Amino acid sequence: MVVKMKSRIEDSTHVYSIASGSGRTGLAVYLVASHSNRVALANAGDVLTSQVIGIIKRDYGNSVEIDFGGDVDAMPQTSITFGFGNNVFLSSSEAGKVTNISPSVGVCVRLGNAVKMKTNGKVQINLLISEVIEL
Repeated sequence: MVVKMKSRIEDSTHVYSIASGSGRTGLAVYLVASHSNRVALANAGDVLTSQVIGIIKRDYGNSVEIDFGGDVDAMPQTSITFGFGNNVFLSSSEAGKVTNISPSVGVCVRLGNAVKMKTNGKVQINLLISEVIEL
């Protein structure tokens, strides 16, 4: 008997509340500690805001649908282009965005690997459970 192992996390989504806004599709979020069902844009500049739980799949204004794993579309940091297989990190300079440059100080949050650049300006990544490392 041959058993095939899956190398990717399957897609899974859930809807969370968020501060009112729009245009946040593709941004990384963390779970706000004082609220069990509220998220905010993640940032690698601080350990508390760097605990990424997923990427915004749909933005409904004051709630968002979050992708927790699998191939997701993420919003790159300004002027960053990804190549296939590049490591993907949470940005410390632009909240919720991703970069392929590993930080040298602060918090390093690796989210997965780049699969391909999309024509909509986003990068498709294989989102893994994030690793947070204080540097």
